[in-house]
This record gives sequence, C-alpha cells and structure tokens, in this order.
Amino acid sequence: MESLGPQRLFWNGINQAEAAAIMPIDLWCEALGIIARLFPGMGPDSICRDFGDAPSLALETVFASAVEDLERLLRRSRSLIVIDWKFNRQIHDVISTFLEKL
Repeated sequence: MESLGPQRLFWNGINQAEAAAIMPIDLWCEALGIIARLFPGMGPDSICRDFGDAPSLALETVFASAVEDLERLLRRSRSLIVIDWKFNRQIHDVISTFLEKL
C-alpha cells in the first residue's frame, strides 16, 4: 500500500488514511488492475499476449476492452468528482444522532 496506494494520486503527500477517505480502495485496486492489463504479455490478465496481438486492419480494436473497463470505472467513480463525501458523512452523522435521540 505504501508504494501503490491511493495516496500516490495527490501531490501534497497526504497519508494513506486520508487518501482512503477520499478514494475507496476497491476503486483504486480496480484502476490498478486496468492499468496492469494494458501491458502486453505481462501475465494471464494482459489484454494482449504480445505487441503483435491485434487485427492488422483494425489496430484500434485492441483497446476496446480497456475502454469498456475505464468507462465502467468512470461511472462508478463519478460521484467522487462531483460530491463531497466528507460533507455527506457529516450530514449523515447529524441525522443519525438526531434519530437516536428520538
């Protein structure tokens, strides 16, 4: 986690706990998995067996599965870009505290 954790996304050097509060670890691991599959011949999960593993008349199709994976990851992570989860957690805590008093 120290070498490849989500804290590596930030230039200001936040720690792992702060990064985990911003970037859910399952999304981060999925992003790393997508990146790892882009390297040809690196393992059984690689999209391509080698650099020549693409149709000669449609070279761009080799990226089709990677684009689908990235689009799926974008849909799952879109709320991280437009919603302040810390603010939502604070509101949730206030509502929970209020409901407990009832």
